Amino acid sequence: MRRNAFIIVVMCVLAALQTPACTLKASHNYEADSESYAYVGEAIPAIFGSWDSEALLKRVSPEYLKSTNSEQTKRFFADASAIFGPMKAYHDLKGSATDIYDSTGNPKQITLFTANLDFLKRPATLRLQLSKADDNWQIDGWHVDVRADNS
Repeated sequence: MRRNAFIIVVMCVLAALQTPACTLKASHNYEADSESYAYVGEAIPAIFGSWDSEALLKRVSPEYLKSTNSEQTKRFFADASAIFGPMKAYHDLKGSATDIYDSTGNPKQITLFTANLDFLKRPATLRLQLSKADDNWQIDGWHVDVRADNS
Protein backbone atom coordinates (compact mmCIF):
# COMPACT_ATOMS: atom_id res chain seq x y z
CA MET A 1 0.00 0.00 0.00
CA ARG A 2 2.79 2.45 0.92
CA ARG A 3 4.64 1.52 -2.29
CA ASN A 4 1.56 2.29 -4.43
CA ALA A 5 1.09 5.63 -2.68
CA PHE A 6 4.74 6.47 -3.26
CA ILE A 7 4.51 5.57 -6.95
CA ILE A 8 1.40 7.72 -7.35
CA VAL A 9 3.14 10.69 -5.71
CA VAL A 10 6.22 10.27 -7.90
CA MET A 11 4.08 10.03 -11.04
CA CYS A 12 2.15 13.14 -10.10
CA VAL A 13 5.34 15.08 -9.38
CA LEU A 14 6.81 14.04 -12.72
CA ALA A 15 3.61 14.92 -14.52
CA ALA A 16 3.28 18.22 -12.65
CA LEU A 17 6.61 19.27 -14.02
CA GLN A 18 5.10 18.87 -17.47
CA THR A 19 1.43 19.70 -16.91
CA PRO A 20 0.29 22.75 -14.94
CA ALA A 21 -2.00 22.13 -11.98
CA CYS A 22 -1.76 18.35 -12.03
CA THR A 23 -4.28 16.49 -9.93
CA LEU A 24 -4.75 12.76 -9.58
CA LYS A 25 -7.84 10.93 -10.63
CA ALA A 26 -9.65 9.29 -7.72
CA SER A 27 -8.49 5.85 -8.89
CA HIS A 28 -5.32 3.98 -7.91
CA ASN A 29 -2.34 2.69 -9.84
CA TYR A 30 -3.11 -0.06 -12.27
CA GLU A 31 -1.18 -2.45 -14.48
CA ALA A 32 0.00 -0.92 -17.74
CA ASP A 33 -2.17 -1.97 -20.67
CA SER A 34 -1.19 -4.16 -23.61
CA GLU A 35 -0.99 -1.13 -25.92
CA SER A 36 1.67 0.55 -23.77
CA TYR A 37 3.57 -2.75 -23.45
CA ALA A 38 3.53 -3.07 -27.25
CA TYR A 39 4.80 0.50 -27.66
CA VAL A 40 7.65 -0.06 -25.20
CA GLY A 41 8.38 -3.50 -26.68
CA GLU A 42 9.00 -1.84 -30.04
CA ALA A 43 10.75 1.28 -28.66
CA ILE A 44 13.37 -0.40 -26.43
CA PRO A 45 15.14 -2.37 -29.19
CA ALA A 46 14.78 0.49 -31.68
CA ILE A 47 16.36 3.02 -29.31
CA PHE A 48 18.74 1.03 -27.14
CA GLY A 49 19.62 -1.79 -29.54
CA SER A 50 22.33 0.39 -31.06
CA TRP A 51 21.94 3.58 -28.98
CA ASP A 52 20.03 5.37 -31.75
CA SER A 53 19.38 8.93 -30.54
CA GLU A 54 17.18 9.69 -33.57
CA ALA A 55 14.94 6.74 -32.70
CA LEU A 56 14.50 8.25 -29.23
CA LEU A 57 13.98 11.83 -30.44
CA LYS A 58 11.18 10.83 -32.81
CA ARG A 59 9.32 9.26 -29.85
CA VAL A 60 9.73 11.96 -27.19
CA SER A 61 7.09 14.40 -25.96
CA PRO A 62 7.25 18.15 -26.57
CA GLU A 63 7.90 18.52 -22.82
CA TYR A 64 10.98 16.32 -23.12
CA LEU A 65 12.27 18.44 -26.00
CA LYS A 66 11.80 21.59 -23.89
CA SER A 67 13.90 20.13 -21.06
CA THR A 68 16.89 19.07 -23.17
CA ASN A 69 18.25 19.49 -26.66
CA SER A 70 18.99 16.98 -29.36
CA GLU A 71 22.75 17.62 -29.28
CA GLN A 72 22.92 16.70 -25.57
CA THR A 73 20.99 13.51 -26.30
CA LYS A 74 23.24 12.61 -29.24
CA ARG A 75 26.41 13.15 -27.15
CA PHE A 76 25.01 11.07 -24.29
CA PHE A 77 24.09 8.24 -26.67
CA ALA A 78 27.57 8.24 -28.23
CA ASP A 79 29.13 8.01 -24.75
CA ALA A 80 26.67 5.32 -23.62
CA SER A 81 27.32 3.28 -26.74
CA ALA A 82 31.04 3.22 -25.90
CA ILE A 83 30.33 2.25 -22.26
CA PHE A 84 27.61 -0.37 -22.80
CA GLY A 85 27.95 -1.52 -26.39
CA PRO A 86 24.91 -2.76 -28.35
CA MET A 87 21.94 -4.30 -26.56
CA LYS A 88 21.74 -8.08 -26.81
CA ALA A 89 18.37 -8.53 -25.09
CA TYR A 90 15.97 -7.10 -22.55
CA HIS A 91 13.81 -8.86 -19.96
CA ASP A 92 11.73 -8.37 -16.81
CA LEU A 93 9.65 -5.59 -18.40
CA LYS A 94 7.15 -4.25 -15.86
CA GLY A 95 4.78 -1.32 -16.15
CA SER A 96 2.32 0.55 -13.96
CA ALA A 97 0.02 3.40 -14.92
CA THR A 98 -2.17 6.12 -13.49
CA ASP A 99 -4.38 8.84 -14.91
CA ILE A 100 -3.85 12.52 -14.19
CA TYR A 101 -5.84 15.57 -15.22
CA ASP A 102 -4.47 18.95 -16.19
CA SER A 103 -5.95 22.24 -15.03
CA THR A 104 -8.55 22.12 -17.83
CA GLY A 105 -9.72 18.61 -16.93
CA ASN A 106 -8.02 16.87 -19.85
CA PRO A 107 -6.89 13.35 -18.95
CA LYS A 108 -3.36 12.13 -19.48
CA GLN A 109 -2.22 8.57 -18.85
CA ILE A 110 1.24 8.28 -17.30
CA THR A 111 2.97 4.91 -17.43
CA LEU A 112 6.26 3.94 -15.82
CA PHE A 113 8.23 0.95 -17.08
CA THR A 114 11.34 -0.79 -15.83
CA ALA A 115 13.34 -3.39 -17.69
CA ASN A 116 16.68 -5.14 -17.40
CA LEU A 117 18.82 -4.60 -20.47
CA ASP A 118 21.72 -6.86 -21.38
CA PHE A 119 24.36 -5.01 -23.36
CA LEU A 120 27.52 -6.46 -24.87
CA LYS A 121 29.80 -4.80 -22.29
CA ARG A 122 27.65 -4.59 -19.13
CA PRO A 123 24.05 -4.98 -17.94
CA ALA A 124 21.76 -2.07 -17.06
CA THR A 125 18.32 -1.25 -15.73
CA LEU A 126 16.08 1.08 -17.73
CA ARG A 127 13.36 3.29 -16.27
CA LEU A 128 11.08 4.77 -18.90
CA GLN A 129 8.20 7.21 -18.42
CA LEU A 130 5.52 7.39 -21.09
CA SER A 131 2.46 9.55 -21.39
CA LYS A 132 -0.59 9.17 -23.54
CA ALA A 133 -2.52 12.16 -24.72
CA ASP A 134 -4.80 12.27 -27.74
CA ASP A 135 -4.25 8.52 -28.30
CA ASN A 136 -0.51 8.96 -28.87
CA TRP A 137 2.22 7.45 -26.71
CA GLN A 138 5.31 9.57 -26.12
CA ILE A 139 8.43 9.23 -24.00
CA ASP A 140 8.62 11.86 -21.27
CA GLY A 141 11.79 10.65 -19.63
CA TRP A 142 14.21 7.77 -19.23
CA HIS A 143 17.12 6.72 -17.06
CA VAL A 144 19.70 3.95 -17.44
CA ASP A 145 21.54 2.55 -14.39
CA VAL A 146 24.45 0.14 -14.54
CA ARG A 147 23.40 -3.16 -12.98
CA ALA A 148 25.98 -4.74 -10.68
CA ASP A 149 24.66 -8.25 -11.25
CA ASN A 150 23.94 -10.19 -14.39
CA SER A 151 20.25 -10.88 -13.66
